Amino acid sequence: MTHGELESFRHRLEQLLAMTTDVIDRINLTIRDVVPRCADANEQASLEAERRMLLLQAERGRRLKREIHLAVHRMDRGEYGYCESCGESIELGRLEVHPAARVCV
Repeated sequence: MTHGELESFRHRLEQLLAMTTDVIDRINLTIRDVVPRCADANEQASLEAERRMLLLQAERGRRLKREIHLAVHRMDRGEYGYCESCGESIELGRLEVHPAARVCV
Protein backbone atom coordinates (compact mmCIF):
# COMPACT_ATOMS: atom_id res chain seq x y z
CA MET A 1 0.00 0.00 0.00
CA THR A 2 1.37 3.39 -0.94
CA HIS A 3 1.79 6.26 1.50
CA GLY A 4 -1.00 8.15 -0.28
CA GLU A 5 -3.40 5.21 0.00
CA LEU A 6 -2.55 4.82 3.68
CA GLU A 7 -3.21 8.52 4.34
CA SER A 8 -6.47 8.27 2.41
CA PHE A 9 -7.60 5.38 4.63
CA ARG A 10 -6.49 7.27 7.75
CA HIS A 11 -8.61 10.24 6.65
CA ARG A 12 -11.60 7.95 5.98
CA LEU A 13 -11.20 6.35 9.40
CA GLU A 14 -11.08 9.77 11.07
CA GLN A 15 -14.25 10.81 9.24
CA LEU A 16 -15.96 7.54 10.16
CA LEU A 17 -14.95 8.02 13.80
CA ALA A 18 -16.37 11.56 13.88
CA MET A 19 -19.58 10.44 12.20
CA THR A 20 -19.97 7.45 14.54
CA THR A 21 -19.36 9.62 17.60
CA ASP A 22 -22.01 12.06 16.40
CA VAL A 23 -24.53 9.25 15.85
CA ILE A 24 -23.87 7.81 19.32
CA ASP A 25 -24.30 11.24 20.89
CA ARG A 26 -27.63 11.73 19.09
CA ILE A 27 -28.79 8.25 20.13
CA ASN A 28 -27.91 8.97 23.76
CA LEU A 29 -29.93 12.20 23.64
CA THR A 30 -32.86 10.33 22.14
CA ILE A 31 -32.64 7.60 24.79
CA ARG A 32 -33.00 10.23 27.49
CA ASP A 33 -36.14 11.51 25.77
CA VAL A 34 -37.71 8.04 25.52
CA VAL A 35 -39.21 7.95 28.99
CA PRO A 36 -42.56 6.32 29.67
CA ARG A 37 -44.81 9.29 30.43
CA CYS A 38 -48.17 7.62 30.40
CA ALA A 39 -50.05 5.00 32.33
CA ASP A 40 -51.03 2.98 29.25
CA ALA A 41 -49.21 -0.36 29.42
CA ASN A 42 -49.10 -0.81 25.63
CA GLU A 43 -47.50 2.58 25.07
CA GLN A 44 -45.01 1.95 27.87
CA ALA A 45 -44.06 -1.38 26.29
CA SER A 46 -43.64 0.28 22.91
CA LEU A 47 -41.42 3.01 24.37
CA GLU A 48 -39.32 0.41 26.20
CA ALA A 49 -38.85 -1.55 22.97
CA GLU A 50 -37.73 1.65 21.23
CA ARG A 51 -35.30 2.36 24.06
CA ARG A 52 -33.81 -1.15 23.83
CA MET A 53 -33.36 -0.74 20.07
CA LEU A 54 -31.58 2.57 20.61
CA LEU A 55 -29.31 1.01 23.25
CA LEU A 56 -28.36 -1.74 20.78
CA GLN A 57 -27.58 0.85 18.10
CA ALA A 58 -25.41 2.80 20.55
CA GLU A 59 -23.53 -0.38 21.49
CA ARG A 60 -22.90 -1.17 17.81
CA GLY A 61 -21.52 2.35 17.42
CA ARG A 62 -19.21 1.91 20.41
CA ARG A 63 -17.90 -1.36 18.95
CA LEU A 64 -17.28 0.37 15.63
CA LYS A 65 -15.38 3.15 17.42
CA ARG A 66 -13.15 0.52 19.06
CA GLU A 67 -12.51 -1.09 15.66
CA ILE A 68 -11.60 2.30 14.19
CA HIS A 69 -9.17 3.04 17.03
CA LEU A 70 -7.58 -0.39 16.56
CA ALA A 71 -7.21 0.26 12.82
CA VAL A 72 -5.46 3.58 13.49
CA HIS A 73 -3.12 1.83 15.95
CA ARG A 74 -2.36 -0.79 13.29
CA MET A 75 -1.50 2.06 10.92
CA ASP A 76 0.85 3.58 13.47
CA ARG A 77 2.60 0.21 13.90
CA GLY A 78 2.78 -0.42 10.14
CA GLU A 79 0.39 -3.38 10.34
CA TYR A 80 -2.65 -1.84 8.64
CA GLY A 81 -3.94 -3.69 5.61
CA TYR A 82 -2.65 -7.10 6.66
CA CYS A 83 -4.87 -9.95 7.80
CA GLU A 84 -4.60 -10.70 11.51
CA SER A 85 -5.37 -14.35 10.78
CA CYS A 86 -3.10 -15.30 7.88
CA GLY A 87 -0.79 -12.28 7.52
CA GLU A 88 -1.66 -11.73 3.84
CA SER A 89 -2.60 -8.32 2.44
CA ILE A 90 -6.25 -7.32 2.68
CA GLU A 91 -7.56 -6.35 -0.75
CA LEU A 92 -8.03 -2.61 -1.26
CA GLY A 93 -11.64 -3.22 -2.32
CA ARG A 94 -12.41 -4.76 1.05
CA LEU A 95 -10.73 -1.85 2.85
CA GLU A 96 -12.73 0.58 0.71
CA VAL A 97 -15.95 -1.04 1.95
CA HIS A 98 -14.80 -1.54 5.54
CA PRO A 99 -11.67 0.53 6.33
CA ALA A 100 -11.36 -1.01 9.82
CA ALA A 101 -11.23 -4.57 8.44
CA ARG A 102 -8.85 -6.85 10.32
CA VAL A 103 -9.09 -10.01 8.21
CA CYS A 104 -8.99 -10.74 4.51
CA VAL A 105 -12.01 -13.10 4.53
